[in-house]
Amino acid sequence: MQTAAEIMSDLIDRFLYTRSRTDLDTLIRAASMVAPANDLALPPHLDLVTRALAQATRPGIGAELAGLASQLRQVSGRDQDPDALAAALLLAQVAVRTGDRASVEGMLSAAILGSCLATDFWVNHRLGSLLESVVVLRDAYEAAELGSPVWITAATELAMSLKMLAEFQAENISLYEAEEIFALLLRTAPEYAEIASTYHNYADLLTVKYSRENDPKILDEIIRSHESSVAATDAGHPYFFVRRHGLAEALLNRFVQSDERTDDLDRAIRALEVQSSTTAMVAPPIAPPTLYSSFLLLRYDYQGAEEDFRRAVDHSPDFTTAAELLPATTAAGRRCLEGVIELLIWEKAPVEDRVVLAFDRFTEALELDRFKLSARWGVLAAAAAMPANEGFAEQATAQAESVNLTGIHGRWINDPLTIIMQRMFRRLETAAADRSE
Repeated sequence: MQTAAEIMSDLIDRFLYTRSRTDLDTLIRAASMVAPANDLALPPHLDLVTRALAQATRPGIGAELAGLASQLRQVSGRDQDPDALAAALLLAQVAVRTGDRASVEGMLSAAILGSCLATDFWVNHRLGSLLESVVVLRDAYEAAELGSPVWITAATELAMSLKMLAEFQAENISLYEAEEIFALLLRTAPEYAEIASTYHNYADLLTVKYSRENDPKILDEIIRSHESSVAATDAGHPYFFVRRHGLAEALLNRFVQSDERTDDLDRAIRALEVQSSTTAMVAPPIAPPTLYSSFLLLRYDYQGAEEDFRRAVDHSPDFTTAAELLPATTAAGRRCLEGVIELLIWEKAPVEDRVVLAFDRFTEALELDRFKLSARWGVLAAAAAMPANEGFAEQATAQAESVNLTGIHGRWINDPLTIIMQRMFRRLETAAADRSE
């Protein structure tokens, strides 16, 4: 005999498969019978969903279900909770089907459903969810009044879903449509409270476009968009560091691609020097202290100012909440930073122990994040610093197969340490060639 939890789970699965009104009505009736019981020991998210569905026949409930779905989607991202995302998807689907799709509330429910579907694609790689997201969001976008809050929400989510679709399918039609929507958003709602987010997302979209077309004018526009995002973000905003990281990364790429403009590197460092007034931040891909030290070391590598090196070393031990949010990637970045510092010290005063320690740090970084390009170049540089070490040489040979030894020009770089290690590797290669002549 099935338990209440099994019955509810089966009915939920059936509705999500068929999306039929008959199966939805059956699910709602079952929920209304199960919800009053307090001794069924349903799993937390199933209990929450069951109690919400039991109210699904109440007038105006669609907006409440959509609001709950939006909250659960945020919880799923914060806690990496797949059950919360599944509950969000279900409640958003029910909200759309129990509400008036032509009303503002119905359009907002559709926008929330589209956002949940896009998140499902991002987390679970379900292409069907992304395709459905585009359809649902486009309907809401086209139905809403231009410039209204629900139109802004639908337009933003649609543009982001189209960007993901363009990336996944390596096509440009969706990319160009997303670009047009972002441009219309910026023209239509320049005073929108979350305009900083729009500028940041637009810059992300342009980064995809730049990676395909390699047009310097696009890179300039990326920087302008990030600057607008940073200017509209106060120090207490949760995305304070994420947006400054985006600007610094764009400036880094123009520095690399346009013959090392010193002013771009200086501007990136100034952007990262500003401190947040909140600890409730969303972590960027690289922890802020690590990124700041990395930029200082890059300027040191180009200009040789000992003050930059000292500041980088003094700043590097600091950790933030980012280390708790992304332990593997932030720890890999920290290990890589430590390895780079050791090799730069070795260059000034060659002691083999420094190279051994650096090599260990780079291999530890790769164990945490096997795709970390700066760690791969670090292994190559450490092996070049101790060419007689067979173990280093073996690891370097393996890494050389997975990096582009011809250079990093034309590629999007998100870590200054990659450039430092490549430059050191080239210096050591040149020195070895000179000695052999």
